[in-house]
Amino acid sequence: MPQDAITLTKTAFELNALLKGAKVNKVTQPAQDEVILTLYTKFGNAKLCICTNAVGTRVGITELEKKNPLTPPGFCMLLRKHLLNSSVKSIAAISGERIIKITFDGKNEFLEDCEKHLYCEIMGKYSNAIFCENEVILGTMKSTQLDLGKERVLLSGALYTLPKSQGKVDVYQKQNSLNCLNKFSGGNFAEYIFNNFTGFSIATATEIVFRFFGKFILESSIVKTLEFYDFMLDFINSSNLKPCVVNCNGKLCDFYFCDYLTVSGEKIFFDNLTDAETYFFDNKSSLKQFSELKNRLLSAVNSKHKKEIKKLQIIAEKELSCQNAEDERRKGELITANIYKIKRGDKWVEVIDYYNENKPVKIPLDDKLSPNENAQKYFKKYTKLKNTLKAIIPQKEQIISESEYLKSVIAEINSAQNTADLLEIEEELKQSGIIKGEEKKQNSKKQNAKINIRIFEYSGYKIIAGKNNLQNDKLTSLARPSDTWLHTKDYHSAHVIIESMGKHVPDEILQLAAEICAFYSEAQHGDKVPVDYTLKKYVKKPPKSKFGSVIYTDFKTVFVTPNAHKNLEK
Repeated sequence: MPQDAITLTKTAFELNALLKGAKVNKVTQPAQDEVILTLYTKFGNAKLCICTNAVGTRVGITELEKKNPLTPPGFCMLLRKHLLNSSVKSIAAISGERIIKITFDGKNEFLEDCEKHLYCEIMGKYSNAIFCENEVILGTMKSTQLDLGKERVLLSGALYTLPKSQGKVDVYQKQNSLNCLNKFSGGNFAEYIFNNFTGFSIATATEIVFRFFGKFILESSIVKTLEFYDFMLDFINSSNLKPCVVNCNGKLCDFYFCDYLTVSGEKIFFDNLTDAETYFFDNKSSLKQFSELKNRLLSAVNSKHKKEIKKLQIIAEKELSCQNAEDERRKGELITANIYKIKRGDKWVEVIDYYNENKPVKIPLDDKLSPNENAQKYFKKYTKLKNTLKAIIPQKEQIISESEYLKSVIAEINSAQNTADLLEIEEELKQSGIIKGEEKKQNSKKQNAKINIRIFEYSGYKIIAGKNNLQNDKLTSLARPSDTWLHTKDYHSAHVIIESMGKHVPDEILQLAAEICAFYSEAQHGDKVPVDYTLKKYVKKPPKSKFGSVIYTDFKTVFVTPNAHKNLEK
């Protein structure tokens, strides 16, 4: 990603034009390495994201809604104290450095006018945000340890200094630049520029060389030094930008401030660099958030499911051990029937087993017990095994029910298409007690308002499909008795309702709804998936059953090929 000083300079220029004079209305910190300033500008509200994560470092506009922790981090509280109600004076990149400096007009502790600076250092894993007043550090986003051997200390109370120079040439110093270019004696010219000039990424250096020579220079020495230098400056300072985001094999792989000829892939062009960066980072952030949340939910549900499977194995072992309960009772009865043959001290007795074709059988005895006590011992063991078997039957049913519910949730998670779907599943898991909920419910009304089921319309009929078990429950409970209800046979799937308004449902509509139901099921990639359908009045929810659990009768089955019918979704 060419987030070099050249790109950052152009980014800062656009942000300054957009946000200069904007008032800081809100400061949030959704993650330890990300701060969002909500600003009121002359163009409306805007959210400025400052991220120091190694894989998503940036300073730019975001349109994402992110969940904030209940307790704001210390850096967030520091910024709120100093920046709320202040205004953005300027946004500028520091020449030759990958640092954007945001200057705010605010008040000091004595309510006197003063400037405060937020230095956003875009340096990969070393990225940081440092907040200063009069160049004295008030706080940093990433904490650092005191190292007396370091020339640069980033601790509260210390003076802010720029990173140590790498000894590279400033491209705007013409004579030094020409001298540096004249020293090139062959090899990879793009790497030479990257290693000897400040502010260049290898991608930008490669692009400049390719545009000037029409090819990659890897071995030969350079000529026309002055012409190349002028060309390099023109490229850097060009205002004729054509920002783009590059899509490689269906994934966003990078963004550029202009159309880089050395980069292949599908290119999505934008009117300005700010929009291109917002599109790139918001999409990457959404994908990352989706992936992390999906993995977290799957981990929690799979862990719970493994525990249920283990419980089921223990139940099966107990069942196996209880299978000989009748044998214990028979032994007790045979001892009672032949008690006259037994005396205290006998270790076994041989009797005729009238339960097994009068075959002789040896029954072990406890030589310390009387004959009657031996019989009672077998009867007690029989009673214990019988009671155990009686107790584990409902336990087994409950565990099987829980296991089936967890399987349905796993299917929901795997079929979720965006973060909003996963957040609804997360809420379901909290209500089910599978994962712990937060002590306070944040923006519950706002979250509930965002819950949307899938709605399809065709030929005057409305088809509704749930996205998770909570929605399935609500959807089924609110459906009219005359509506048609669908669910895949032997697979976990969405509950689907055809709103018929008392009309007969044509086979074409039934087929379409069944295809949607099959698509949003575990059998999504199958063929000829069986889908049951019946009137909603024949669908019942058992008392105290899990979310999405129902029983139904009077149904018929249709076999379909899964189809999302996205073109019909509203």
